[in-house]
Amino acid sequence: MRLKLIASGREEKMKKLTKKWIKFIKLVKANYRKMNKILKRKSFVYLILLVCVAAFVSCAGDVDSQLKKIAKEANAECPKMLDEWTRLDSCAAHPNKNYSYYHTVVNEGLILDADKFKASFKPIIISIIRTNPAMKYLRENEVTLRYYYTDEVNKNQTTIVVTPEEYKNN
Repeated sequence: MRLKLIASGREEKMKKLTKKWIKFIKLVKANYRKMNKILKRKSFVYLILLVCVAAFVSCAGDVDSQLKKIAKEANAECPKMLDEWTRLDSCAAHPNKNYSYYHTVVNEGLILDADKFKASFKPIIISIIRTNPAMKYLRENEVTLRYYYTDEVNKNQTTIVVTPEEYKNN
């Protein structure tokens, strides 16, 4: 009789754990669907437009010093929500014509698959760099762009790097 009670208790625990696991899987799938919505949208156009408008300001100096000025102007407006899932936290200019954007994916958005995230966004970013008049300064001066993404808990991170060779080749 006692063995039946112990076995029954284990079965109950297993049922509870199974129910919790199913809820967890549903939550992960829901967040994955939200990220897919992000991937389908071209909301990052707004981010690039914001920074590119700053790039159009004509100032004296070499490319690296110009990028520093652009970053300073962009950072004056940061942090800034670009859409319901993406926040631009800051921008930075680095030596040798390198420029970085630092983003956080918010509101329960998760970067579940970094490779899929990169594969979806990189062509969009390259297209914007190639076609947007505000990006002309960066194209002409062959600036390498880095886009850093992290989720709110700093668990999942990914980086998209776009080199001049990538946006100059058709």
